[in-house]
Amino acid sequence: MIFTRNFKHINLMMPLFVLIDCNCHKPKPGMLLEASKKYKLDLTKTVFIGDVGSTDMLAAHYVGAMKI
Repeated sequence: MIFTRNFKHINLMMPLFVLIDCNCHKPKPGMLLEASKKYKLDLTKTVFIGDVGSTDMLAAHYVGAMKI
């Protein structure tokens, strides 16, 4: 299935100086939640691409995003 409607490519990066215990450090979903507010995304209708078994996939799971 190919999705072409409402496509946005967003790269999220955490600054190196952020504390380890912050909510934005994966697998915590803080970065994804911030992006959803900033870009008005419905995370349950969002595809998240990351490494299999990585903290990327755990963060996507916590917000209900589709994982690839």
